[in-house]
Formats: sequence, structure tokens, C-alpha cells
Amino acid sequence: MYHLIGSDGRQYGSATLEQLQRWVAEGRVNGRTLVQPVGAAGWRPLAEWTEQTPPPLPPAALPPPRPMNWPPHGSVEDDARVGWLRRHFRRHERRSLGDYLWRVTLEAFLIAMTVAILLGLLGVEDREIGDPGSFVVLAILVAPWLETLLLQMLPVGLARLCGAGRSVQLILSMIVFAALHFMVGLSTGLAAGVVGGFYLAFTYTHWRRHSRTRAFWMTTAQHMIHNTVAVMLGVLWPS
Repeated sequence: MYHLIGSDGRQYGSATLEQLQRWVAEGRVNGRTLVQPVGAAGWRPLAEWTEQTPPPLPPAALPPPRPMNWPPHGSVEDDARVGWLRRHFRRHERRSLGDYLWRVTLEAFLIAMTVAILLGLLGVEDREIGDPGSFVVLAILVAPWLETLLLQMLPVGLARLCGAGRSVQLILSMIVFAALHFMVGLSTGLAAGVVGGFYLAFTYTHWRRHSRTRAFWMTTAQHMIHNTVAVMLGVLWPS
């Protein structure tokens, strides 16, 4: 018996060997589909299980293995049928760990800063920070891992337990994250809460399809880099 993750990011199963073979024949499952035998730890592309004993599928039923940066969900042909925004984020999903981290973190930071600057020009202001020293420690050393645990891992985990797809997981995480930041003010709520919350939820839900540990540390690293740069800019150009 096997569990598998569909192209929609949802987990399916348990499925028998015969069901997997039928889904391959129908084109619903291919060599890039992530599969986990019941009781085993970790997910692997279906094509890689051809070397296992017993394999979930005979080698002849599977397409050849793809390079490591091949998209786990969607194909180049699929990209031609979706909008530019979805194509953009699909490109992110095909990146390696390091490439993904710096590109997505930079993109999220620039968009959030743009929103914050525009709101500042419109006269939207947040509450004053009480103790700047405590804020720096909280923002860089505490908030990234604690918020990842409570605002990404927890809501996404609950959504997955309820059988919700990735879109619901992402939206739920973003709403919880934004709600907390709107307590500081409108500017922080929109820039850090909505924009930052979306990108952090996107990162967590994407890497969660690989492993919970990778999702946690990738999201935490992205959050920490973002906050560190924001604090440094605040020191160099105080308002």
C-alpha cells in the first residue's frame, strides 16, 4: 500500500499496487509523483522506487528519472496553459534550495518594502516601537522560528489533517500571519502580514511536500534574512 502526493499538493492513499499501475496508464501519476509506502519514512519520486525490492511499479511502466531540478508538480506543457503569475511561482518551485532561498526572499522583501513605502507616502503610520534593542532581538532571533512554528507549521498541519489542498493551507497560514501583524498597524499588516505572510506560507507549503524539517528551516531562514535586512535598513535610514 502506498501514499502519494498529487499535482494539487494533496495527499492521497492508501493505494494498492494495482491502483498505481492504473493511474500511470491513465496519465494521472508519473515518475515525478512523490510516493511513500505505508509505514515508511520520507517521500521519493515514483521513478526512484524502480530500484527498490519490491518496486511499486515495474520499470517499464515508468518514464526515465528526471534531473533534480525538474518540477515536481506541473510541466512545461502545463505552463503554456496557465497565467503568467502561476508560471512565475512554478519557476520558483523548480529551484534548488540555495537558489530558491535568495530569490524568493529578495522578491518578497522588495515587494513588501514597496508596499510599505507607498503606504508611508500616503501617511499611513504604525505604532511606535517600545524598546528598539528588545525589538531587534525579537525580530531576528526569536520571531523567525517561533512564527514559523505557530503561524506556518501549525495552521498548515491542521489543514493537512482535514484533507485540505495546498491553496487552503497557504491561505489559512497567510490569514493567521496577517492578523497578528495587523495588530501593530495597517502598514505592517499589509506589507509584512499580507505580502510577507503569503511568501512564507508559499515557502512552507512548497517544501512541506518534501519534508516537515526542510519546510521549517527554509521558512525560518527566509524570515530571519528578511527581518535582518529590514532591521539593518532601519538603523541606516531611521524614519
